[in-house]
Amino acid sequence: MTELSAWFKDRPLWVQDAARRLVQQGDIAATDLDELVSLCKQEVAGNLGSGDGASPEPIPDDAFESVHGQGPLRLRAIRNVVGINALAPRKALEFGSQSLAIIYGATGAGKSGYMRLLKHICGARAPGRLLGDVFAALAQHQGCRIDYTRDGQDHELEWTPAKGVAGDLEDVAIYDTDCGHVYVDKEHAVSYEPPLLGLFRQLVDVCGQVDEALRKEIELNVSTLPKIPDDYVGTDAAVWFGKVDDSTSAKDVASHCAWTNDDTEALNTLTQRLSEADPQARASSLRAAKGHLVQLSMRLAEAKTQLTDAAFEEFLKAREEAVAKRRAATEDAGQVFANAPLDGIASESWRLLWEQARRFSEDEAYTATPFPNIDTEAHCVLCQQLLADSARERLRSFEDFVKGSLEREASEAEQAVRTTSEELKDLPSDEQLESILDLAGVTAKALRKGVGDYYLMLRVRRDQFGSEDDLAKLPAVPSNGVLDDLVLLENTLEKQASVYERDARTTDRATPLKQMHELKARKWLSEQRVSIQSETRRLESVALLSKARQLTHTRALTDKASSLSVELVTEAFKKRFEDELGLLGAMALRVGIEKVKASKGQVWHKLTLRGASTVAHTRDVLSEGEFRIVSIAAFLADVATEDSGAPFVLDDPISSLDQYYEERVAERLVKLAQSRQIIVFTHRLSLLSSLENAGRKHGVDSQVVSLQRQSWGTGDPSGPPLPTQKPKKALNTLLNERVAAAKKVYEETGGPEYTVLATALCCDIRITIERLIENDLLADVVRRFRRPINTVGKLHNVAKVTFKDCEFIDTMMTKYSAYEHAQPEEAPIELPRPDELEQDLKELRAWLDEFSNREVPAR
Repeated sequence: MTELSAWFKDRPLWVQDAARRLVQQGDIAATDLDELVSLCKQEVAGNLGSGDGASPEPIPDDAFESVHGQGPLRLRAIRNVVGINALAPRKALEFGSQSLAIIYGATGAGKSGYMRLLKHICGARAPGRLLGDVFAALAQHQGCRIDYTRDGQDHELEWTPAKGVAGDLEDVAIYDTDCGHVYVDKEHAVSYEPPLLGLFRQLVDVCGQVDEALRKEIELNVSTLPKIPDDYVGTDAAVWFGKVDDSTSAKDVASHCAWTNDDTEALNTLTQRLSEADPQARASSLRAAKGHLVQLSMRLAEAKTQLTDAAFEEFLKAREEAVAKRRAATEDAGQVFANAPLDGIASESWRLLWEQARRFSEDEAYTATPFPNIDTEAHCVLCQQLLADSARERLRSFEDFVKGSLEREASEAEQAVRTTSEELKDLPSDEQLESILDLAGVTAKALRKGVGDYYLMLRVRRDQFGSEDDLAKLPAVPSNGVLDDLVLLENTLEKQASVYERDARTTDRATPLKQMHELKARKWLSEQRVSIQSETRRLESVALLSKARQLTHTRALTDKASSLSVELVTEAFKKRFEDELGLLGAMALRVGIEKVKASKGQVWHKLTLRGASTVAHTRDVLSEGEFRIVSIAAFLADVATEDSGAPFVLDDPISSLDQYYEERVAERLVKLAQSRQIIVFTHRLSLLSSLENAGRKHGVDSQVVSLQRQSWGTGDPSGPPLPTQKPKKALNTLLNERVAAAKKVYEETGGPEYTVLATALCCDIRITIERLIENDLLADVVRRFRRPINTVGKLHNVAKVTFKDCEFIDTMMTKYSAYEHAQPEEAPIELPRPDELEQDLKELRAWLDEFSNREVPAR
């Protein structure tokens, strides 16, 4: 133990912590696994114990002294079986409180179904397929409930095939023919392992789980980095990109992925230069665009100048002046035309009416006479009536007023305001602006938007220019930023035009082409900057996880387990196998157990022939019976250890064995039942009898259950089979249950249904009479399936037998034996009616009661 403790201190810290948890807890929960994965990663990263996670704890010096196996286990019952072969029990299969349970059933009663079910639940060797009822019309859900006791605690497990092997029941050892072939024909890992080796196996399993968790984390950490376009292969940027790994620094990424506006301008220029077929024409086009751009800049500047705060103040002043002069003219008109029949002379509507009348007169009515025509024959141009003297005077005074200085000044002031307003409307529409920008070569979205926003601000200001009286409430004038950008663009266009003119004078395109590809590659890198940064972090993580996986390698654990197994498993296994052969009376068989290999903390063994001069396989040499006894010995050597209290479940272990080996197997199983639960499924009454006899010999009580095939399915449990019951109990069973059921059928349906029941009853009555003869009449001195003849304390009871007894029993035996034979068609023996069966059984019971109480005659 000291050496083992020192050996563990050289293991990775996370492995030491895992071993500690296994020793102290017995297993690894999901939360433990998560913590161990974290510890493994932290150990590689060199930051163990950092953050909020758990810190590794060393293995206590006395840890391995406390390593122990699982507590005692006991199967109590199998309930609610559905969808398993043809099993359809209506009652639970209970294994009783006794340490030995014998499950008897005839062929097809359901024993194999229960065995297949247990093999899948407990993880037995060679479990095979778990089918439903293949003759059922509809597929059924598969499942059952297992009641068991572990460490004194009762548990109930609702099991389905999807749940796989039940962890609590993995220790249950199961033997059947398929399992026997594994032991004899194949290499196999020893089922029993000392708890210390179990710790190594669990550690190997934990290493595998941690490794799998790390592998999945690597697998899920998928690279999102795109492949560099083929056009950029060979550039300096591509060479650097190909060397990106977990050591690439953030500074290096920032340097190689930088991209500026100057780079964009240089790339655009190179791209345009190289794509231009006629550089001179392109230069001319650029200068033409520059001209449009200059005009656009001037127009923007002029529009802004018209709408400056100073311009608004001038406009506001002119408007106020026009209002004042109009007020003066209107007041003057009020005085001049105070006696006019209508009010409103000199108002705006009146002036419009007067000017329209003037236009009609000069253009249509009196083209040769100045307006107003006030000749004696003149008519009014509005109502077209002949002018009266007062009307002519009024028209003359109107015209004098209009041409007077106040009216003239008011009109001129108002016209000046209108002119200024009309000039402010000289702004292009959105469509016109887009066209102007296209002609000026403005392609940048930001600049186009800036120009649009500039114009929008001017338009909003202009719309309120004529109606607003307060400068503070007028929308702001746009800044000169856009105008500055346009000037920069003018300079750029000039530079580009100059470059194209130089290109027109040279034939070298290789240099600019290389420059363009390099710039494009750098631009692509800049676009992938986030992905590259993410990739370097991913590669750092993957490198860390890969190093962590190296800490999960199990070679050291396997090698240590292998060296320990030589002492703790291999030699002990060989010794147990030889002991089991001796206990089963098969020492003459020349077979042995040899270690084959060690893998993942498990040791593999194989049965071999000892001293054979010719290489041969055991299956080719052993007889069927020898195969069976050797496989049982290997099975028991594998699982029957002192510190393992797990149940054994065996299916007809004596198949192909003679009576000698059958009795030795029964003897061995009963002795094992003194320290653990033994469950035996069998269809042989001889084995049932041998087990009961051995149980009585060694003081081991047994629970005997009979499986029945019913009309609704197989596997229905009932009491012990009739041949194994005491005669009195068998007579009561026949009388109270079987005859009563037959009587009901006879009275309700009769015919063939009763015939079937009555025939079976007659057969079972005969069997019961046979048991009565050997158990009571002959005082249990001799019994079928039992080798010894017991005379001590029994033989003198035979003296009670009288001729009348023999006559009575012989009569009953003869009567009920007749129904066992084929009946002649011309004279069949009629089956007894229920009343007759009832009467005969009562007579047999009465005879048995009297005979049992009869005194043995004196000498």
